[in-house]
Amino acid sequence: AFDFLHELASHGRCSLVDLKADVQNLNLDDFESADELRNVLQDWVRKHWARTMRLFSLDIQRDARFQKLLSTSLEIFVMHYIHDRVYSMLSSALEHEDLRIKNKIDELIDIGVTPDQLGVEEALSISLPSAIVELATLDARQGPLEKLCCLKTTLDLIVAEIKGALADVETRIDTYEENDLIGARRSIRVIPTDDLIPLLIYVIVKSRPRRLITDLHYIQNFLWSVSPYDGLSYAMVTFKAAICTLKDINASRLPKRSSKVRNELPLTEVLDVVTKTDSDVTPLDRQVRELAVMLEECTKSESQQADKN
Repeated sequence: AFDFLHELASHGRCSLVDLKADVQNLNLDDFESADELRNVLQDWVRKHWARTMRLFSLDIQRDARFQKLLSTSLEIFVMHYIHDRVYSMLSSALEHEDLRIKNKIDELIDIGVTPDQLGVEEALSISLPSAIVELATLDARQGPLEKLCCLKTTLDLIVAEIKGALADVETRIDTYEENDLIGARRSIRVIPTDDLIPLLIYVIVKSRPRRLITDLHYIQNFLWSVSPYDGLSYAMVTFKAAICTLKDINASRLPKRSSKVRNELPLTEVLDVVTKTDSDVTPLDRQVRELAVMLEECTKSESQQADKN
């Protein structure tokens, strides 16, 4: 976004000096609400967008891709110079709600909650490490668009990891005897929201974002170029639904976890999985088997190194 705007400025098609000065000189104490501040910033972006568009030919002005790129770039530019102040203001205002979510996450962490306890089918109750690692970076992301992209990537990774696990199981097993696994494999082509929500809640719990409520409000109020019909907007809606469900969870009333599902697997159980027959393989077993193979390779490597010495 910055390279694009500076490229325009170098050709005399865009002036960023005035916009940057306006943003940096903005006094947040002059605003009574986030809505009022949002409206002012959005108005600045619109005016600068219109002023810049008039400097181009009609063909470029009619180019929807150029219009979108310019609008998004101006939003990123504005929020870059005001991010710290706006985010600090929002986090202070929403501190109580963020703390409520944090406490709920801590409760679920303390009991070692597993995906199946949150409503995930047993066959789909895998650890989702890629999605967890992605969402764990949310606190470090700056700007509403960057944070929203993190949310969308998290959802994409959840779906990809579930599909990948089941596809891998399918290639390893010639016949299926477990009805739940068969049904899961057939329905996973498109994961319904009702199934995605508990998976997402598990990822939220394991990644432990510190200011998720603040982040959602930040995105909702200070990102304007996202269409309500694209994947980014869907990510927002899905996370909101997950948070609403998470708030209502009573840790003391969760169902007992399945004996086949673990949060952390001891090494003895990791190695035991290797001896299982193929007909017993589940997506969780697939992950454990890969870990066991890695451990075996490391052991061999260390033994070989010791022999050399």
